[in-house]
Amino acid sequence: MTAGTCAAAGLVLLTALVAPTVAVADVIHLKNGSRIEVEAWRDLGDAIEFARGGGLVRISKADVARIEGTPVRGPLSMYPSAPAEPAGGPAAPGLERAAAAGRMLELLGQGEALLGRDLMAPDEKAGAFRRLAAAWQGFVVPKELDEAYSKGQQALQTGVEVFNAQDAGSEVGPRVEALRKEFRETQEKVKTIAEGKGED
Repeated sequence: MTAGTCAAAGLVLLTALVAPTVAVADVIHLKNGSRIEVEAWRDLGDAIEFARGGGLVRISKADVARIEGTPVRGPLSMYPSAPAEPAGGPAAPGLERAAAAGRMLELLGQGEALLGRDLMAPDEKAGAFRRLAAAWQGFVVPKELDEAYSKGQQALQTGVEVFNAQDAGSEVGPRVEALRKEFRETQEKVKTIAEGKGED
């Protein structure tokens, strides 16, 4: 082997050792055309849970067109929390909107489901609504979702109030029906905005 060949081989080896590795992320393609690059994901039956930017998000499987990648088994909390870059660059606002809308729809759906749980005591329902309201306040939404976010926050707080009142012996039937309507209207508003139909 000549000195030139050794130097070239050494350079190739050094480049291979020092070059940064490129992480290949999985990509969730939504039906509205948005794409979300994720660190890891798993199938939960009617929802997809994914790790992105150090957080966990769930979106309805009905909103997913397809997923490039392989699901993981077990909890996602063991995955790195380095911020993920969105796939497609300029689509980042849509990706943020889709992720926030997915989380909002999940929490609103849980709130609406609580209204139909007849076997839960009123104080248990009030506590469940308190936990949902705390989760609701735990994330930030893009500006176009602000109004729906405020409506959802009010609906969850009303849930706490309604079931505290029922626990105190008040009749709450009409208030529960009004609250159910509020949950449904807010979910429709979020879906419309997430699909890009409700933008100014």
